[in-house]
Amino acid sequence: MFRTQLTMAAKALERRASMRNMTIGLAICLVAGGFGCTQRHAPPACKTGSCKQQADEPLRHVILCSFEPDTPIERIEAIEDAFTGLPARVSAIQSAEWGTRVRSGPQAESFSHCFVVSLMTQTERDSLLGHPAHQEFMALLTPSAKRVMVFDYWAEKAGATYGSLSRG
Repeated sequence: MFRTQLTMAAKALERRASMRNMTIGLAICLVAGGFGCTQRHAPPACKTGSCKQQADEPLRHVILCSFEPDTPIERIEAIEDAFTGLPARVSAIQSAEWGTRVRSGPQAESFSHCFVVSLMTQTERDSLLGHPAHQEFMALLTPSAKRVMVFDYWAEKAGATYGSLSRG
């Protein structure tokens, strides 16, 4: 029995080390790749040295966060409401959605909420970041946030159209 427990503990440590190595590898790729302007997945303008300003695909602005354990539920609901109100206040936002984590585990990295807005240009993204409504949202979010990660990317189709998945 002790041997079985020891084997299970060793396997758990191996999985944890594997996830840590994957996370470190991803971080190195992002740093080495110039945060989105890589040669392999670069849009045509990136290959010439400057990332594209407009495209047919949306630019996604993603915020992942988790809250401090003592954050009142009313505060979290106010943050969710503030995000929900962004599209009405910021004309550059093509669409917005948010949700909470469905699955837990080491891959979840302790994030509880995801907020996503879709824009069509980097100029619109820059406009969003400077917009008073976005700054108010971030001012509401930041004091209660235990951890925040922001990730922007150009969406690319993966055998489906936006808003629907095809199952072949």
